[in-house]
Amino acid sequence: MRTAVSVIIPAWNEAERIGETLFALQAQPLGGDEKRLPFWDELIVVDDGSTDDTLRIARSFTDRLIRHPRNEGKGAAMESGFRLAKGDVILFLDADLGHSATHACKLLQPVLSDLADMTIAVFPKPVNRSGLGLVKRLAQIGVRRLGGCNVRASLSGQRAMKREVLERIVRFERGFGVEVGLTIDAARQGFRIIEIELPFVHRYTGNDLAGWLHRGKQLCSVAGAFWRKRRVSFFQRR
Repeated sequence: MRTAVSVIIPAWNEAERIGETLFALQAQPLGGDEKRLPFWDELIVVDDGSTDDTLRIARSFTDRLIRHPRNEGKGAAMESGFRLAKGDVILFLDADLGHSATHACKLLQPVLSDLADMTIAVFPKPVNRSGLGLVKRLAQIGVRRLGGCNVRASLSGQRAMKREVLERIVRFERGFGVEVGLTIDAARQGFRIIEIELPFVHRYTGNDLAGWLHRGKQLCSVAGAFWRKRRVSFFQRR
C-alpha cells in the first residue's frame, strides 16, 4: 500500500508566482514513474488573508483550499493545512518557488524509505546577497542550543515529514518562527532530520525599506520562538 502524501502551501499575496508553483507540481512523478502523476495525493493551499488574486489563481489548480479571513501568520496557515490534511507524510512548500517546485518530490524519498523522519531543503547561495545574514545565524545558533542539532537551513519552509512528527509538536509558532520551532521540537524528541541540497529558487527580499522591515519582522518572530521554547524546556525540567 502506497504512503499517502499531502502537500501544503501557505500563501499570502502570492498571486505573482503561486500559479507557476502549482503548475510545476501538477506533473511531477515520484522516482521517475511516469505512470503515476502527480506524486501527491492531495494538494492544499491555505490563503492567509490575501488581498490580491492568490485565492482565485489557486482555485484553478486545486479544490483543497482554506481561506483565512485575515492574515494570521505563516505558522497559523501551516497548522490550518495540517489539520485538514489526510496524508501520512506532509510536505510543506512556499508559494513562491515557481518552476523550481519541480524538485519538491526529492524531499520525500528519505521519509518514504524510513531513512528520515523530517527532511529540510537547503537552498543554493544567492548570487546577489541581501541583508547581513543575522536571522540565519541566529536560527542556527538557537536550534543548536535548544534542539541539540546542527541544521544549516532551519529557516527553510521546504520540508517533508511523517505525520507523527507534527502530531507531537509542542506548539505551532504563528509567524515566521514556525520552521525553527518545528526543527527544535523534532530534534528534542529524537526524530531523524536530514538536509538535502536542492536548486530551489524563491523571491529574496531586497535591501530596500520593505526588505529590511521584512527581515526585522522575521528576526522578532524567530527570537520569540526561541524564548518560548526555552521557557517550555525550563518548566519541563522543574
